[in-house]
Amino acid sequence: MGKRKSVPLIDDLDGTTADETVEFGLDGLLYSIELSSANAEALRRTVEEWADRGRRVRAQQRRHLVRADPWRKQVSGQERVQIREWCHANGYRVGRRGPLPFEAVDAYRSAHSQR
Repeated sequence: MGKRKSVPLIDDLDGTTADETVEFGLDGLLYSIELSSANAEALRRTVEEWADRGRRVRAQQRRHLVRADPWRKQVSGQERVQIREWCHANGYRVGRRGPLPFEAVDAYRSAHSQR
């Protein structure tokens, strides 16, 4: 007879038992967080306060992100770190992880090929 294991979710904010996973976005990045019902409601109230004053936009297509294996092989792990640091210092929006926008890689390489 098989056994079923249950792993309780832990609230990422206060360490109590989480009731749900909440997803939200900011600056083109999506986040997922486990929260209790009370903390999820507090987050929704806070986001709603800002969202009520903003404009809703359609999700951007992600075709500009580096996804193809040949492209990834051309950007080494160390170069990715350097590109991210350079982008943050030069006003480009890139996440701490994940694929890099083509524009960011091109701008970094252009800036460093002129030196």
